[in-house]
Amino acid sequence: MLWKAVLPVAFIVLGIRVFSLKFIEFDKNDNDFVVTVEHVLFHFNENQDDDFAYKFLRVRRSLREKFSLKYLVDLEMGRTVCGKYDEDIENCPLQEGPGEKKT
Repeated sequence: MLWKAVLPVAFIVLGIRVFSLKFIEFDKNDNDFVVTVEHVLFHFNENQDDDFAYKFLRVRRSLREKFSLKYLVDLEMGRTVCGKYDEDIENCPLQEGPGEKKT
């Protein structure tokens, strides 16, 4: 008789535990993640008032929501000497001196 009361409580506690771990670690080389970072970087450059482009430097932290493709990312980006509408931003050097900026 006691097991009939304990079993539902155990399922509730287990369910809360499973769904409370909303974000999980994942492989940063995942194709969906790479495309997402490129998308974020493009929109970041588009929405900046700055005339210079920023390029991706590294991923500081990355988590993915369980059972979806929602990401929580902390990226490091550097300001380049190229304009934000130039074609080859990846091969553009970073600014040095007073114009140097990292985000």
